[in-house]
Amino acid sequence: MPWLIAESVCNEVSRFLGVELPARYAVWIEARAEVSYAKPGHFRQLMRGRGNAPRDWLRVYMRHWMAALLGTERPDLYECLPDTYALGHPLPPPVHPRRRWHNNRKPLHPPRDWDPQRVLEHRRWRWLVKHLPANPDAERPTLPNAVTAANERVGV
Repeated sequence: MPWLIAESVCNEVSRFLGVELPARYAVWIEARAEVSYAKPGHFRQLMRGRGNAPRDWLRVYMRHWMAALLGTERPDLYECLPDTYALGHPLPPPVHPRRRWHNNRKPLHPPRDWDPQRVLEHRRWRWLVKHLPANPDAERPTLPNAVTAANERVGV
């Protein structure tokens, strides 16, 4: 259930930055995971591991993709994330949301509005248009409903 990890990564970033992220971010990084898994390669090999390792690797990749999305659409928020987050490391405890984590001595980007076209037109994310769900407004199962549905399938 990669959508659970996608939503938890979005919630993690949202709490850290003190900003409500659009729901499309969870859908986008979930789509990225599906597309990456469909191709044979290192990502698929990691996802077929044993134990909790696949879950942990998926979280690492999704953090990396989340940082890339924020860097494309909202560079002002991306600058507030630690550099290690783009490498998949967890976020530290929340600090002031406008703290500058990048030591490149450049001025901070001015705040921007949310504009999904900035991401969908970027060369690294153009593929996303073809892989978006047909009905993006369809309700996704929440965690308690998903656990209940999984238990019903197993017979618990």
